[in-house]
Amino acid sequence: MILVLLVIIDQVTKFWAKSTLEGKDPFIIIKDVFCFQYLEGGNAGAAFGLFQGKIGLLSLSSLLVFLILVFVIFKIPKEKKYNLLELTVTVLAAGALGNLIDRVMHNYVIDFMYFNLIDFPIFNVADCYVVISAIALFLLFVFYYKEEDLSFLSKKQKVSNKK
Repeated sequence: MILVLLVIIDQVTKFWAKSTLEGKDPFIIIKDVFCFQYLEGGNAGAAFGLFQGKIGLLSLSSLLVFLILVFVIFKIPKEKKYNLLELTVTVLAAGALGNLIDRVMHNYVIDFMYFNLIDFPIFNVADCYVVISAIALFLLFVFYYKEEDLSFLSKKQKVSNKK
């Protein structure tokens, strides 16, 4: 349910950006810091404009990543200890799906948020999901979960010897 809600939020913001910002001057939120600015022609690449024009490859890659993440979500044990992991992987999957939908529907990703202050590439809500969840996963793997906590991801799982 969270995955669906996050994808809806992403798609609604992109619809808003396309219908409100396309062909217009940026909508300034904080002068010289942050604005909403529609990326004319869309982003036909991946992060930071990599792989421009490789929509088929990027769509297939996004679909594969999304399917792997959904598989992982279903493998995560339903214990309190793993709630944060499940949420983080769900947010990452929502980001992958949000941008995949754009690639399939438009042949590009709708980007519209721009940090003028650091001249950061224009991005969208799904990109935020991906970046935030990737950082969170890194922190969880380094500081919270131990290797044995993640054994559910391996093919070889310990079998208890009950008699």
